[in-house]
Amino acid sequence: MSEDRPRPDIPLRVRLIVALRQLGRDAETVDLVVAIATEQRILGDELKAALERLKKQLGAFELELHHRPALINRPYNPRTREYTPPANDCDCLIYLDERDHFIETHVRGFGALRPDIMERAHQRRMAENRGERPRRPKAKIQSRGFPKQYRPLRSRPFQRAP
Repeated sequence: MSEDRPRPDIPLRVRLIVALRQLGRDAETVDLVVAIATEQRILGDELKAALERLKKQLGAFELELHHRPALINRPYNPRTREYTPPANDCDCLIYLDERDHFIETHVRGFGALRPDIMERAHQRRMAENRGERPRRPKAKIQSRGFPKQYRPLRSRPFQRAP
């Protein structure tokens, strides 16, 4: 990741909560399932079962966890090493088919937004324009050896209106 930002691991508990919410479970059911799975130490098994149901529901071959907004586009505090909103916030995570995840990240964003990578480049340019970041040095155009003599432009003859 750029600028040496950490990409924290997403705990199984958070992954399970995201999968169950995406399957349409209400908050009470999600809390109950997560509490039981944590107590019985079967978070991984519950997650695997929930992901299989989600794959069938989405018609996906492989699922990937996606951050919305992407971590590179979130404000980051280097002193506390935290993102705003937090990287593992359940409300900012969603499972996507791997092809959809690639498209949203690299080709076109969610809805009418820019893709995550283009959004990062846009934010960087805007920060340069506002003076928050130093501008990148611009390359000079190499001279092609034109003669440096004075060459006046030829004037066009004046024509009278009829």
